[in-house]
Amino acid sequence: MLLEDNVGIIPPYQTSVWAYNGMVPGPVIRIKLGETLQLKLTNNLPQATTIHWHGVRVPNAMDGVPGVTQPPVQPGESFTYQFTPKDAGTFWFHPHVKAAEQIERGLHGVLIVEDAEEP
Repeated sequence: MLLEDNVGIIPPYQTSVWAYNGMVPGPVIRIKLGETLQLKLTNNLPQATTIHWHGVRVPNAMDGVPGVTQPPVQPGESFTYQFTPKDAGTFWFHPHVKAAEQIERGLHGVLIVEDAEEP
């Protein structure tokens, strides 16, 4: 879920942020290789957004590039991302709508895809 909130970065000063699940930076999502990631994005922001899974090989419809691979998720709408990563690794996710503004305001997080078996 996306929301707008005020947080104290350097007390006593507050700054307005946009956050995934109320967290800045966003959450660390951790899955095993071969597992399917399913994530519902509900946009409670005043502008459209998407999630781009940076460096992750995903089906085009899950890539989060507005107007190319999916329509942007409008305010009040939801979109469910579902894919099975093909590679283990550490990746990051972020919007591709007004990316500079939305990332700077806090919309980014980490996706860790662990090997299915210990080395």
